[in-house]
Amino acid sequence: IESTDIKCHVINGGTGIGVSVRDALVQISQSLGIANPDIEFSGKTRLGDPAIYVADTSRSSQLGWIPRIHWMDGITEYVSWWKKQSGKTV
Repeated sequence: IESTDIKCHVINGGTGIGVSVRDALVQISQSLGIANPDIEFSGKTRLGDPAIYVADTSRSSQLGWIPRIHWMDGITEYVSWWKKQSGKTV
């Protein structure tokens, strides 16, 4: 779609707190039962890669939304849900 007349607003539902990719991967791995994941990065960045991603929650906050689940708990709950839905135990 090149353009549309429909106007909609993106509302982020994150915590607004930055979490490193490594920390997120460790939490996912541990939630999958992998105690000591071997996570390696090439150290290379590509042109245009953003240095950080952090959800801007200002719009959701204006609507009265407040994050209630810590990011680690959210990942753990999601992985648990995924295992049940997929039938996989990894």
